[in-house]
Amino acid sequence: MKGSHVQVAPINCTLSNLTIFTTAPDTEYPETILHQHEPFSLRVTVEFGGCGAIALVPLCLCIKVSFFAEPCGLGSKIELGDTSVDTSAKLFTYTPTLAIATPTSVGLVAEEIYQVTAVLRVGAPNSPALIIGFIDGLVIQIYS
Repeated sequence: MKGSHVQVAPINCTLSNLTIFTTAPDTEYPETILHQHEPFSLRVTVEFGGCGAIALVPLCLCIKVSFFAEPCGLGSKIELGDTSVDTSAKLFTYTPTLAIATPTSVGLVAEEIYQVTAVLRVGAPNSPALIIGFIDGLVIQIYS
């Protein structure tokens, strides 16, 4: 018996644009400098491409993004929360967004600087992910 050959169409996934924004931006400071009681949101862009993407997105797969903040110095990584959206046919770009009540509500403290990371998982819940990735580099500061 001969072996068989299976070929899978390529699927590209780009995780980009890790950004922070507030509902009422303070004109005195950039949005990466947050008052400890100021609501804010984190967002990334997830984009699928390649000839295999047209077969992937109609499967209603879960795009889950988990956000973390790590102090620039001593301290432990803080989980900020998760957000998810399901893929749908003919839609190749998604912007999962996590709204956060205040920095203090998730354990961020004043007078600290943090690096924010977003971790991507695409696939069926409670199963191994089909696509994984991360993006970091966003630095935020909390003040009182």
